[in-house]
Amino acid sequence: MTRWPAPLALLMAMIGGAITSAVLLIGALSLTASTTEAQMMPMASAVVVLPVGLIVAAIGFYVARRVYVTLRPPLIDPAQHENS
Repeated sequence: MTRWPAPLALLMAMIGGAITSAVLLIGALSLTASTTEAQMMPMASAVVVLPVGLIVAAIGFYVARRVYVTLRPPLIDPAQHENS
């Protein structure tokens, strides 16, 4: 597999992480809005949406990291594999 240039791999990783985060956050907001009564919406946003937002951000970062490593794998030194 060929290595992508670092700026392009970073851009693709950021796009992948952002799309993943957006989809998960929209799903969480939709689920919260559909199951919460109108007068409880401020409480739901504080109790549910903020922690879910942090979890979604962590998932987005993980996806971005995996995309970057997939597009730009670390170099393997052939001299190290000759000795083993």
